[in-house]
Amino acid sequence: MSRYYTAINKYGDLDVIDEDNGSVFMSISGCSNTDVRRCRSIIFDDADELVHFIQNEKACTDKTYYQFFSACAYEIINENYIKLYYEIVVSFT
Repeated sequence: MSRYYTAINKYGDLDVIDEDNGSVFMSISGCSNTDVRRCRSIIFDDADELVHFIQNEKACTDKTYYQFFSACAYEIINENYIKLYYEIVVSFT
């Protein structure tokens, strides 16, 4: 059973909503609002896969002091798939 679902809010952002408590887990801006040319991208079948990927990447980058995971934008493909644009920012300061 799916634990997360997505909805587009009135600002055009993609809200990932937790079914258990109805709260917004995260909100991602649309790719028309963001320059995604330098971002990596990956396509997901559903919101559960998206959340699992984001949590996994954040866990990996949280183990270092100089890396940061950033979900930059989203795009809906064929009304069924979610394309996530993301960056792993490296800072040496």
